[in-house]
Amino acid sequence: MGRFRYESVLRYRKFEEEKLQQELCETKRELEAEKTRLGRLEKQLQEARHSFRLSIQKPVSSPVLLMHNRFLEQLGSKIARQLERIEEAQERWRQKRAEVVEAQKNRKSLEKVKQNHRLAERAVENRLEGKFLDEIGVNRFIHRQLDEDN
Repeated sequence: MGRFRYESVLRYRKFEEEKLQQELCETKRELEAEKTRLGRLEKQLQEARHSFRLSIQKPVSSPVLLMHNRFLEQLGSKIARQLERIEEAQERWRQKRAEVVEAQKNRKSLEKVKQNHRLAERAVENRLEGKFLDEIGVNRFIHRQLDEDN
């Protein structure tokens, strides 16, 4: 069989696909880390609200209430920023996933070309082998005919 002409291109596409898959995994890890940070912030907010409710039940000075209120506002803004970071990470993940899918399509199309190339080579080999066997059969027939005539 002959060598597939685009073997080096196929190897490169496989390499690119693997690299993109690794980047996709890294992007997914970053997204999960951002979600974990959000979970911690939400838990902290929940605990701060609970603490605020408890502090309201007792007589408290207004500076303490103001401090609690500012802290709750600060946590709320941190959560809003974290939600934005999660959206950005999700968008990066979607883009990277689309790149991986495109790389897979490119690799698979070239593998299909390689498979068709192999099938064509086999067909040529089978045709040549058939011709060779036919020629052997014809020669044997001729030799038998000659042997019978003598």
